Amino acid sequence: MFNNLKVSIKLGRKCAHCKKYSKRGSDYKFHYGKHIGTEKPTLNMSVNKYLISGSISAYICRACVIKRTLFSFPGIASILWIVSLALLVFRPAIDTSDPIASLRRSSTYEIGAYGIVFLGVYLWFYVLKHGLKWISKFGDALAIRAYRSELKTKGYDSFFTRAQYRRLDKAAQLN
Repeated sequence: MFNNLKVSIKLGRKCAHCKKYSKRGSDYKFHYGKHIGTEKPTLNMSVNKYLISGSISAYICRACVIKRTLFSFPGIASILWIVSLALLVFRPAIDTSDPIASLRRSSTYEIGAYGIVFLGVYLWFYVLKHGLKWISKFGDALAIRAYRSELKTKGYDSFFTRAQYRRLDKAAQLN
C-alpha cells in the first residue's frame, strides 16, 4: 500500500487526456446533462432546455493544455505574430540598384509591418478582454473530450465548460 503512494508522489497525477503521469497540471471542471427539449417563444427565436445531471473535475497536464492552446486561433495568431516580427527585424537588405523592385519590396514590407501591428493590437485586446482565464476553456474542453464517450454511453448528450454553464445559469435565472 505504501509503495504505491511513494510511486504516485514521484510520478505526479495521471492526466485524463493523455493518460501520462505529470506533476504539472490543473483540475478542470465541466458539467454534463441531457437536452430535454426546445421551445419556440417567437417565430425567430428558439430556447434549448437542458437538465444538468452533474459535474466532473479532471486533472489535465500542462503539456496537453499548452498544445491545445497553441492550436487555437489566438495561439496560432501569437505564433504568426512572433514569426512575422522576427522576419521583419531580420529581413534582408533591399537592393537599391533596381528602383522598381525596391519599391515593390518596401511596399510589401510596409503592408507586413501594418499587419503585424494590427495582429499585435488584436492579441493585446483579446488578452485584456478575456484575461488569462480564456486558457482554462481549453482545459475544460480536454476534460470533456476525456470523459465524453463514457458519459454518452450512460445517456448524457450535453456537455458544458464552466463559462458555458455560467451563461446557462444566468439564462435560467432570467426566465
